[in-house]
Amino acid sequence: MFRILCLVLFTICPLISSAQENHFTHKINTPEEFVNLAGKPLTHTFAGVSSVKIVYYIGENKLYFINSKEFPLHYNFCKTVLEDTELPDFNNANYSDNPLRKYYLATLNHFRDAQIYTIEFSPADNINTAAVEMVYEAVRNSLFNCRLCVQLSTPALLKNPSWHVPVVRIDDLYAEQKLQIIQKGKSSGRFIAVDADSIKGLHNTKDMILLIHGNTNDIPLCKGIITTSFQTPLSHISILCQNRKTPLVAVKDAGSLKLNELFQKEITFTVSDDTFLLERDTLRLNPQNFPAGKLKKLAIDSINSSIVPLKNLRLNDTKTYGVKAVNLAQLQRVRYKGRKINTPEGAFAIPMFYYFEHLRKHNIDTLIRTLLGNYSSMDFKAVEEALSNIRNAIESAAMNKQLLRSIVKKIELSETSGRFRFRSSSNAEDLEGFNGAGLYTSQTGDSPKSIEKAIKKVWASLWSQRAFDERCHAGIDQESVGMAILAHRSFPDEYVNGVAITRNLYRDFDFGFVVNVQLGDNNLVKPDDNVTCEQFISYFNSTDPFFNEKDAVEYLAFSSLNQNKPLLTREEIFDLTRQLDRIKQRFYRKLKAWKKLPYKDFAMDVEFKAELVNGKKIFYFKQARPF
Repeated sequence: MFRILCLVLFTICPLISSAQENHFTHKINTPEEFVNLAGKPLTHTFAGVSSVKIVYYIGENKLYFINSKEFPLHYNFCKTVLEDTELPDFNNANYSDNPLRKYYLATLNHFRDAQIYTIEFSPADNINTAAVEMVYEAVRNSLFNCRLCVQLSTPALLKNPSWHVPVVRIDDLYAEQKLQIIQKGKSSGRFIAVDADSIKGLHNTKDMILLIHGNTNDIPLCKGIITTSFQTPLSHISILCQNRKTPLVAVKDAGSLKLNELFQKEITFTVSDDTFLLERDTLRLNPQNFPAGKLKKLAIDSINSSIVPLKNLRLNDTKTYGVKAVNLAQLQRVRYKGRKINTPEGAFAIPMFYYFEHLRKHNIDTLIRTLLGNYSSMDFKAVEEALSNIRNAIESAAMNKQLLRSIVKKIELSETSGRFRFRSSSNAEDLEGFNGAGLYTSQTGDSPKSIEKAIKKVWASLWSQRAFDERCHAGIDQESVGMAILAHRSFPDEYVNGVAITRNLYRDFDFGFVVNVQLGDNNLVKPDDNVTCEQFISYFNSTDPFFNEKDAVEYLAFSSLNQNKPLLTREEIFDLTRQLDRIKQRFYRKLKAWKKLPYKDFAMDVEFKAELVNGKKIFYFKQARPF
């Protein structure tokens, strides 16, 4: 069997040192001793990082390197070994710059790819500069010779323009990462390499493992992906692979792995916490059809023809107006600081009735029935051609003129003017277990001709190859899908656009929302190669003063389009996070998620924008779906 283990981890030796016996050591003399003490970081933001907790006892001038496998939290060690106080008093005293503070608490991280050791402080720690530098000197004098820096990943530390000790910014660490673990799992298939701009030409990839050079949103169904472009956890490729349970890693320099002799071979692909494994074996796969079993039939209302403002919609209206429109209607009802949060003005929903009318009037429903009736016996090219014929027929057929006049009049009478955005609102997206991110089209229109073209483009996108395949893979009955449309004013001058997940994706913790933000309307879910967005974890969803009275933000990367400086201020992040928490609370209640999940484990995927009005950033929330 041929095996490649990529980015090999340290071999962990038996833990028989006196450090283990005594729970700690005052000095680490070799990298091997560090490994013996190290555990996994509590916050898994990077691959290939191992960590040792540090406690500096201020009154005794003593430094403790903790056995972090035995004591994953500072408090565990201080209570057990140093016989300290209860947790609330411990936190209040030791993460604040006050006379009651007994300890400086930090983490010593080893970044495998960058070959650097960093001293990291909590984003909730108000430690002063002098104390940080003292801790650095204590660690430097007690650690073997290595590259050691203070890690700048919190607003408090980033504010300081002058340091007397070596420092490293979190975006520099991000840039030096070679491997990114995105979706763990194991699969087998034929291994092929493809350029991102050629991926649309691939046929029948359901039994393949893909090495994709570059970045793309056109991700076909496959058994696994290695991409050469780093992703945010909220990019389309990340979301799709999570929904599909498809193993996914990003490797910046995949060419250095010398994988040529594996191409076109059957391999097993395994992605774990810190590495991935490619194994060549004799397994032969038959082309996989989509999962068998009873198909999920979605509810459709093809009778109601009312074009309505979103204030009229309720949760059970998804069969008429689609999920996206109904969820935006829920966003309109979220309140923060005594008022409703901002959502796009002029929003209204066009029901599925007109989509089905369009199909019937022009006999396009016959094309669809023919495809679905013969699909099981058709090859990939025949299916692709049938889908293309359906899309072309939808786009070329004339739209109901009365419908078009009604839409134009509705826009003219709305409280906003200018271009309108027409967005997919099918009954087969934004569902629990079927995200549908990036499957369907949104188009902009500002004249009767462009509006008609936009609406037909959205209708046609229901029958794209990717959307059809994803619904098949999810076991959705294709005869039960329909397309409504959500319309609202466009955002031509947005200052930033962003995506947030209302859960801590990196740590099993009650607090922390993951937020990605990018400058202007630059693509966040599919950025150009070598472009990074701002990524951070905000802990302001807590009502505990331990977090919300501090700069409780942990940065993971900064926007390369904003000179690697934060796009949002502390106050803006605070307000954004609190509004996101109000959104989470509403959907947790309305979707009755409390029947299945504790609040901390429930999450919404929320898209937002900010416009600059009189020098102030105004947030707008434009989409929310279960994550």
